[in-house]
Amino acid sequence: MSGTWAGMTPEEIGEATRREWLEQVAQAEAEGRTLPHISRAKREDYPHLRFTGWTFQVRDGAPAEVVAPADAGAGVDVEGRALLRGLRRGADGAPVLLLQTADGALWGLRRADGTPWPEELDAWSVKTEKPELDVVAWPVPDAGPAAVLDVPAAGGHTWTVRTGDLEGERG
Repeated sequence: MSGTWAGMTPEEIGEATRREWLEQVAQAEAEGRTLPHISRAKREDYPHLRFTGWTFQVRDGAPAEVVAPADAGAGVDVEGRALLRGLRRGADGAPVLLLQTADGALWGLRRADGTPWPEELDAWSVKTEKPELDVVAWPVPDAGPAAVLDVPAAGGHTWTVRTGDLEGERG
């Protein structure tokens, strides 16, 4: 879907997705493109997954979108697309999520609400109430796989990061 799902109910998301799909089918038919066969059983059983909530990706390589407030700090330009670089252990023993911005800079992230990231450093995602999370971010100079990351005692920059995956179940 090309739009955003922020603030939409599961029913509204399903209807918007269905509408967009029908528009794409009509456009393909108007252009004379051959459409693949869709079985009647699948077509009448739409949607195949029932929306159960949001997940926030924490795995290495997951794409993310960063929104930093105007007062993010001097020389801090992180707005836009970024890549998550997985979980690493912080000097305080708690996990830190790494984020790599488009310019290659690495940032350590902790959840602004104080909820810890998963203890399993190879976790893929965490359940969340919404597709984006407020995080506290700070620059990280070295983040090799074995690096223990320094965690600043007092805060950092507060940003909003979105990975926005759906959690669903067959039904």
